[in-house]
Amino acid sequence: MSSNKKIKLAVFIGSLRRGGAEIQLKEILPKLSKDIFLIDVFLLSSAGGMEAEIKSKDINIIYPWFDTKNKPLSLPLRIIRIIILYTQLLVYFISKRPDIVHCFLPQSYCLVMPVALITRIKIRIVSRLSLNNYRFERKFMWYIECFLHNFMSKIIVNAGVIAQQLIDLEGVSPEKIKKIYSGVNTDIDFNSDKKVIRAKLDIKPDSFTMVMVANLIPYKGHLDLIKALASISHKLPPEWTMLFVGRDDGIKSLLVKEIHGQGISENCIFIHSDNDIFEYYKCADIGILTSHEEGLSVSVLEAMSMSLPMVVTDVGGNAESVINSENGYVVNAKDYVGIGEAILKLSSDGNCRKLMGSANRRRVIELFSIDNAVSLHEKLYLELISCN
Repeated sequence: MSSNKKIKLAVFIGSLRRGGAEIQLKEILPKLSKDIFLIDVFLLSSAGGMEAEIKSKDINIIYPWFDTKNKPLSLPLRIIRIIILYTQLLVYFISKRPDIVHCFLPQSYCLVMPVALITRIKIRIVSRLSLNNYRFERKFMWYIECFLHNFMSKIIVNAGVIAQQLIDLEGVSPEKIKKIYSGVNTDIDFNSDKKVIRAKLDIKPDSFTMVMVANLIPYKGHLDLIKALASISHKLPPEWTMLFVGRDDGIKSLLVKEIHGQGISENCIFIHSDNDIFEYYKCADIGILTSHEEGLSVSVLEAMSMSLPMVVTDVGGNAESVINSENGYVVNAKDYVGIGEAILKLSSDGNCRKLMGSANRRRVIELFSIDNAVSLHEKLYLELISCN
């Protein structure tokens, strides 16, 4: 490749609805060198709430010819959509000839990589950002993934536990795996006036406030957290507040019914935000994530970057982010008693919260900054180009 020719990087993802992978794209892609890379983000199904943010940073977005608008499709429409999508992919690969194809999430991996192989794209990368527990419900897709692994230049993971799964369960050679921790922006001002932000949300200035940023999906464990809060409500400081921040993926009505049944509805606030969520971290005293499964949670890293002590469940890479009893507490998944006990420890000790929060801020700067993630991605792309 000529030294003055830009590297054409094609990134594939389903949509730009807010999620961990989408946040990484929003943060990493604009910081890649514009002198070296020419970047396309190819959407497979629809746009989403983060589209404007990415477009505003001079990243080219390619939209699907068949836009699903994030709505479920009938079987005939799904078949038509696949035919149209494969036609668009063939046209794109043949006409644009990207130097690097990088897929995020299983859907794009399984749909895009076969076409990349057929059209002889040389450098093929996939980012696996979650455990492969979905293999029990989507066996066929998982088999396709295992087959495609053989043809990848690199498989990027964001946690050691994911790498181990790839080696033990999917037969991937360790040499093919590259661990790059997810990164978050550490330049955000986290010293904003907490009282002003709380006033906007109608939260009392002295309310002990917790935040969990997670889309309302069963495996995120919202019900476990609600049970934990109900069991310790009488021991928490008066007028405590729980912020549930995330998109409703179908269970909000169930959660609302549960908090009413548990008698804590006056303490809980549900917020749907596809945009900047850092104000919710800024007004909180602790961060929480009670997932049943994870990769390396970006929401945990975001909360840590805002100097919040954490209560997280011991799944995926959570224990790589949060060191138990040092910068938060790591408890067993689905253990609402353990979750409640950890919350109580932090609620009663402001000095402990401050020390753990400061430790989290330092840890993110050292290991989980977006600049570090950008540097490692850029280095990997250039190494692969130099070998081809």
